[in-house]
Amino acid sequence: SCGVIYNYSEEALALSGYVKCYDQPYSSSTTTRDLEACNDTQIVFVGAKCSNSSTVFAIGAFGSPNVFTTTYSTTTAYYDLGGAYWYRYPSKSFGFASSSSVFLNSCDYGQGYPDCV
Repeated sequence: SCGVIYNYSEEALALSGYVKCYDQPYSSSTTTRDLEACNDTQIVFVGAKCSNSSTVFAIGAFGSPNVFTTTYSTTTAYYDLGGAYWYRYPSKSFGFASSSSVFLNSCDYGQGYPDCV
């Protein structure tokens, strides 16, 4: 299991055969329809870049399509086979963390990624 990974390139994803199904800046609201478009895959990669022009994901995680399952806790994320903890709380947040302890509000937040200031 990989868990949360750092500094992973788009090129590495492409060379591994991954195809983008959704690619929007963090400031864009991700909808249920956006996530459902990605359901037809065996392995999911979710990542965040520091800028739209970057070709490197500052942080990311692999998981199964189970990561799209709705969760109902604002404080607990659930383990998936990829090694990260995931949450998808309607009208709050979708994402991953390196531990099960999360704090979800109208967006997810916590310890930031220092290279993306």
